[in-house]
Amino acid sequence: TNIDHLLTYTVSSGVATITGTSEDVSGNITFSSEIDGYPIEEIGEEAFMMMYDIEGIKIPEGVKKIGKYAFWFCDGITSVELPESLVEIGSNAFAYCESLESINLPANLDSFAVNFLDGCSALTSIDLTYFNTKKVKNMRYMFNDCKSLTGLDLSKFNTDKVTNMDN
Repeated sequence: TNIDHLLTYTVSSGVATITGTSEDVSGNITFSSEIDGYPIEEIGEEAFMMMYDIEGIKIPEGVKKIGKYAFWFCDGITSVELPESLVEIGSNAFAYCESLESINLPANLDSFAVNFLDGCSALTSIDLTYFNTKKVKNMRYMFNDCKSLTGLDLSKFNTDKVTNMDN
């Protein structure tokens, strides 16, 4: 379901940041890469926080950042499709999405808060195949409380700069 007509946003320097929706949304959602002629480059802090009835989300190409707590406690989400344009994920962005089963991490992602998947207890797989690990320094809580994670191939995961792997 396209939710363009429900999005609220701000504009700065000619680009839009999604700040939320005019009403709760549900089901599998998507939105366009621009709104009222402004390219969407960011999903702001708390934009979809605690919208329990979202089941899946496809974030459009062009979005570069997902803010802190953007999808926090959206515990109905089972799948997330992230765009290749994404470079940053904020803290707790998908934390406690307890039904989330899988997520892809795009190759361009180079900044993420280590706890962005905290409490995703249904998460069974994470595709790290093309994930750029060169800037990863802190892996603390990276997979905290991901109880269903059955396999994780870290063979290409560069841990040369990692200084903290505590959980």
